[in-house]
Amino acid sequence: MAIIHYNNKNEITSITHKGMVVESGIEIVQVMSDVYEDWAYGVVYDVVADKVTRIYARAEVDASEELIALYKKHIVNEKRHLEAVHKWKLHNAQVETAHSLNITVKQLKKLVRTYGDGKIFDGCVELLSVKKFKSAFRESLATQLRTWLNDPAPKFKFPFSPKQEECVIPYRSRRW
Repeated sequence: MAIIHYNNKNEITSITHKGMVVESGIEIVQVMSDVYEDWAYGVVYDVVADKVTRIYARAEVDASEELIALYKKHIVNEKRHLEAVHKWKLHNAQVETAHSLNITVKQLKKLVRTYGDGKIFDGCVELLSVKKFKSAFRESLATQLRTWLNDPAPKFKFPFSPKQEECVIPYRSRRW
């Protein structure tokens, strides 16, 4: 399939969307706050450029079974690549965060497994990032957290008691 554009002298001016239509369908698109339209689309796969383009026009699938198999393989590879890039970015962010908190990545992952990405996790990160404490209580919480993180087989599942966890939650998270 190719969309060919002609000028008024019937000469070809440009060719777009080279390839075969491997998928077609209808998409419901919101065009205004309460108005929806059905838009027909076709997915064009160019084998030479290894490129997928979605065009909004009614299109019939005209690709062979082999080309459709190549397209599906391309989609799987693209998904695998995006997942790998996401994991790599997450790992780099974890390394950077762990370095800024003076802990290892393994300790950071232990903290994430324990508290997830919730308010208590934010409070733990805030505790670990403080260089000089004004309160002896908060300093003891930070020491208790670092001791728990350094222990390969801690005695308790969590570094803090429920009352201590309430004290760890950052003040800005308590506002509602």
